[in-house]
Amino acid sequence: MTIHDATNNGVSGSAEHQPTRKCVGCRQSAPKEDLERFIYHDEAGLVFDLRRKAPGRGAYVHAAPDCIRQAVERGGFARGFKRRVIADAEELTADVAAGIRRRLDEALRVALQSQNLIVGARAASDAFKLDNVGLVLLAADAGESTRTKFATNADRKNIPVCDALTGEELGAVVGGDYVAIMAVAPSRPLAKIRQDLDKLAHMDAL
Repeated sequence: MTIHDATNNGVSGSAEHQPTRKCVGCRQSAPKEDLERFIYHDEAGLVFDLRRKAPGRGAYVHAAPDCIRQAVERGGFARGFKRRVIADAEELTADVAAGIRRRLDEALRVALQSQNLIVGARAASDAFKLDNVGLVLLAADAGESTRTKFATNADRKNIPVCDALTGEELGAVVGGDYVAIMAVAPSRPLAKIRQDLDKLAHMDAL
């Protein structure tokens, strides 16, 4: 997994201007968007709030296995909800990774629908010429010439590159069989895509 991140391309706001919450795992404060939210349901127990919109008290945790484990085993969730919480850290970690991956796919489709997802080598080359690229998604199994061409161009223009997804996974976003390269234009979806890619990378879930 590689994400070369040299600029803030398309990511709005800075940490000091964002609302913060404390991770119930490591107990460090962080911008709310950097954390994942859980709620407690009387019947279902601990529930991952993927959209961060469910009503009721929420507990926030970094999308990191260590933080989730500490939140479970050291009473972070129990303190957050002021009650006994029974959960399995490995299952929660898997749930969080799967949810973030689903959210990433949705953000990519939103970018496609809003014409901010550029698909294929020719379209990506044109977007580079117009300086309309905020992120490059290179298939992990793309040909060497394609990888070299676009990775070099991205590096020259200081644009981050992610090369963790396969061509089949990229193709699934657009309803196709295989896509070697996509680019995301500077846009509102870009920030969410970058953020969830970073989270999945830190969870070794890409």
